[in-house]
Amino acid sequence: MAELSPLDAELLAQDLPELAQVAVASSIYPGQRGQVEYRAAGDASNAAVLMLHGLGSSSAGYRAQFAGLSRDFHVIAWNAPGFGGSSPISGHNAGIDDYAEALEAFLRALRVERVSALVGSSWGSVVALAFTRRYPALVGSLVLSAIFRWFRFIQWLAVQLLPDNLFKVGACDLGHVPAGLFLCHDMIVSDPSGGS
Repeated sequence: MAELSPLDAELLAQDLPELAQVAVASSIYPGQRGQVEYRAAGDASNAAVLMLHGLGSSSAGYRAQFAGLSRDFHVIAWNAPGFGGSSPISGHNAGIDDYAEALEAFLRALRVERVSALVGSSWGSVVALAFTRRYPALVGSLVLSAIFRWFRFIQWLAVQLLPDNLFKVGACDLGHVPAGLFLCHDMIVSDPSGGS
């Protein structure tokens, strides 16, 4: 295994923010009320960065991101419905749109009007894409990482859900990110407004 850089070691040595819970109101929960467990760091008046974990993970997986980004941003990471102390979605057939709705209810409960960046990792990328499709005005930019396992599904979903002018596939060149959704095997960077 590669040795950590001094910066990585410093970021990973930081304590995680404490877990918190917020009550959310949505028809996807029994009795239209649920709880979402989350972590947050940084000044709440700063632009918000929201991070969505993958399957088998949690908000605890973002230790380095909390440490590195919270100086300049209000960094939030949820435990998705049914993970950690978050209420599960009603029924046995929860769909991706149910998770998008849960995310909107979560942001509303936190009084976050818009996220500067929505970051999805693995399965969290699928949730982020569905959320951005349903609530584009709430997302400044979209970053999808660790999508290799989900690449073909995310590519298919993006083609189905997003207008042609917001979806491009090609080699990653993060020195110049085109407007719209740019998809490659390791990362997606997006401006849901199409750059306008």
